[in-house]
Amino acid sequence: MSLCAVLSGAEDFEETAEYDVQKQEFSSRFLTLPNDIPSHDTFNRVFRSMDIKKFGDCLVKWSKEIIK
Repeated sequence: MSLCAVLSGAEDFEETAEYDVQKQEFSSRFLTLPNDIPSHDTFNRVFRSMDIKKFGDCLVKWSKEIIK
């Protein structure tokens, strides 16, 4: 959800949450969110708790897979 939001121009957690609310109908075809769209605070907590190095490594690996 965050990746789609950022690729669409979201620049912070508030904009990410707003984007996800706007795209909820589309997202619901792929995601089951029993507690609804995460709040901007939830996105913030998740990203603050991530290991940045591991996340970066994963993103680079994934990018290489889709850009073959």
